[in-house]
Amino acid sequence: TSIYYFLAPNTETANHSPYMEMYTKNEVPVLFISISVEEMIFRQLDKYKNFNFVNIESQDTELPKELLKEQKEVELNKEKLPSDDVLAFGQWIKNELQPVVTKVNISKKLSTSPAVIVSDVTSGMRQMLAFMDQKQVAELSKNLTFEINPEHPIINNLNRLRKTDPKNASIALKQLLDLSLLSVGIPFDVRVFMQRSNKFIESNLNTLLNGNDEKAFE
Repeated sequence: TSIYYFLAPNTETANHSPYMEMYTKNEVPVLFISISVEEMIFRQLDKYKNFNFVNIESQDTELPKELLKEQKEVELNKEKLPSDDVLAFGQWIKNELQPVVTKVNISKKLSTSPAVIVSDVTSGMRQMLAFMDQKQVAELSKNLTFEINPEHPIINNLNRLRKTDPKNASIALKQLLDLSLLSVGIPFDVRVFMQRSNKFIESNLNTLLNGNDEKAFE
């Protein structure tokens, strides 16, 4: 009933996008487009014959059950975010990442990435708005939804770290946010991101060279 499409600068970028994970996993074809005007055309047309055009970036996009493949292999002993921690962890994330993030969800889109940013404003719309009015660019980086993968080690380790070392957990979370923004082309403060990245590298090098248990960023 739908024609799924995705705007990306090239095929390689599209194939490695977190937005594509659900479709690749279930072998659902996605039409790649590379020009923002094409997205506007699909939005105006709305459908082709009886098929709706659906942008896979859209916030509420989910595959219907009939397109979901049964998982033949179940990974044993795969850690998952404890159900008792979901609400508290989600609230902590929202508090730490405001005003960029105002909503946190458990993702149904991800299989290999720890998190993804979703928004009502797709990449094509962001390009068009930025082209028309540069002042709107900053507003596009607010009130976003942060979807997390409850089975990813980074998410589970963040949940544990926030209970014992909230300061460093917050820094790691913000780094994850910036990486998520980078992966979908949403503007963020590159200067702050680089400072955090350098501290991560410095801390890891010191730990590896000295074999100590010093905490990062202290």
